[in-house]
Amino acid sequence: MSSTFYLPCEKYLEIKEKYESLYGQSYYGVEKKFFEWMYLKHPYHHLLLPNNQFTSFCFSKDSTITACINFVVTKIYITGKEHITCSSVSSFSTPQNSTHYSLLLKQLSDQFDFYLSFGPTEAIEKLYVEKLKFQSMPTVPRSVAILDEKQLIPLLQKNPLPLLPCNAVQIKKWAEESRTHILNATYFRLKDSSQLIPKYWEEHLKNSQATMDKSPEIIKWRYFSHPIIQYHIISTTPEQASGLAIIRIEQSRGLAQYPFARLVEFIPTSGNEEVLAQSVLAFCAEKECVFIDFFCGSNQMLSRLPLVFKSFETHSHLEIPRLLAPIEWRKKKSITSLLKINRKKNDPNILNFNNLYFTKGEADQDVLVNSNHITPNL
Repeated sequence: MSSTFYLPCEKYLEIKEKYESLYGQSYYGVEKKFFEWMYLKHPYHHLLLPNNQFTSFCFSKDSTITACINFVVTKIYITGKEHITCSSVSSFSTPQNSTHYSLLLKQLSDQFDFYLSFGPTEAIEKLYVEKLKFQSMPTVPRSVAILDEKQLIPLLQKNPLPLLPCNAVQIKKWAEESRTHILNATYFRLKDSSQLIPKYWEEHLKNSQATMDKSPEIIKWRYFSHPIIQYHIISTTPEQASGLAIIRIEQSRGLAQYPFARLVEFIPTSGNEEVLAQSVLAFCAEKECVFIDFFCGSNQMLSRLPLVFKSFETHSHLEIPRLLAPIEWRKKKSITSLLKINRKKNDPNILNFNNLYFTKGEADQDVLVNSNHITPNL
């Protein structure tokens, strides 16, 4: 006998044991404090479930869980109108029961206006696109600002592909450009969520063609209250008139001399793009970061990003590693994102995926490569 169900809180240990049997002991994704924070304490959890069920959708056969999709309920705003959205976080299916996963995905995605997913394997991406009519963004654009060429050039020389002398000259030039932007720049770091002023969100919502929910409520949950990772929420001044930026400093595993910065949100107010970027650069330079990167799917936002952040097309030939825990070079230079528009609820032309503001901060994409919290068996 088979069934689908949302995981009751009392079955937490069952799903924990299932994940650890597949991914190894101490797998961070089912640590209790993380699991409860992500799947029980999300601000919009109540839109779907009571407080005694996790947003973990399971398939059971003969009383054994054979597949699962863990997700959060969030919102996409299109020209200011909200649409309830499912953002998947993690999933599994036992090898002999892959069809159970497909059934879960179909049932779950049909409940929402939109369904968003990140980081699929090539096989999963093919299933989503061909069978379930998802849109695919195979390469989420990654912008990079270089701060310290004296650290970056030796790092890139570790790549099996040789670093050309002309590329080293280019890196030095870009780092010098970043340093000129830091002159006289200031930043203000918010110490707690009570200091958050909603002006950034009001402007962002008004000016965006489409955006994931970045309201103060979501920012408080996602970045101020994360149970494991420390994020730095900054603006230019305490009044936050320039907008909001959120940064995570990453120390590469085994390479303490190489700190990097992940810009996970960049939400400037109109006309203050350059000012907010200068604050980001100043903060990261103070932390002695080698470079800053920013994964963002919105062409609209990327067009507003100051030129000190080099576009994906401009820097990709340098092979600046995106995987830093540990550092490794791969053929695939960015993450993949997938979006399904529920055609029963929406006009299929309602959203151009390239116009949606989303970042690597969605779901747990920013958690998976966090070197400060390592799963020993991975």
